[in-house]
Amino acid sequence: MVGNIHRVRTSSPGAPITVDDGVLPASAADPGRMGVTRFTVAVGAASVPERHESHELWLVEAGRGEVAYDGDRFTVGPGAMVYVEPWHEHGVRNVGDEPLAIFSVWWKR
Repeated sequence: MVGNIHRVRTSSPGAPITVDDGVLPASAADPGRMGVTRFTVAVGAASVPERHESHELWLVEAGRGEVAYDGDRFTVGPGAMVYVEPWHEHGVRNVGDEPLAIFSVWWKR
């Protein structure tokens, strides 16, 4: 546990995409309703497009990326925020010259 966040998954350093997930404490009747993730995308790497039932809010911490969201593409950099609606396809590609670091908060209704 890190503070009040339970560590769920950490990928190996040096991988094209590293992920450090956490799930915020919840009642036993409703586990996993809200979580946080910090992921890093190596220069030239991209995440696999995905869809899921959660709302997600990304805050770009460092680097430059191209977000693909339901067929649209746009560039993001430090300080940018991206809201992802449930079941909408999304992914990101690092288009900069340094690692792309994104902090994500996700939640289910």
